[in-house]
Amino acid sequence: MIKQECDSENLKIQNSDNLLKMSEQQLVDYLMSINRGPRLEGAQPGTTPSRLELYAFYMAKEKAILSALNMLKQRDASDVTLTGFIWCPLAMEEPMKRAF
Repeated sequence: MIKQECDSENLKIQNSDNLLKMSEQQLVDYLMSINRGPRLEGAQPGTTPSRLELYAFYMAKEKAILSALNMLKQRDASDVTLTGFIWCPLAMEEPMKRAF
């Protein structure tokens, strides 16, 4: 009786382990399928960035932009103008003043 229950539980564990391995492989296959993209013209083999790399770069850029925008402050509640401080090298101070 106990042997049958142990065998039944071992079978359940094996089935769960097989399901987990299959799910992991399906995830890998899915990620590989979305990672394949069109090759850039004239690119050498192995030099074209993957879609996942491009998405990661895009998300990092968007996060940096939104983080900087979130640091801007309103002067008062009725004002729609946002203000903030920027840093630039001292050598760029005059060209920036002329540009603004």
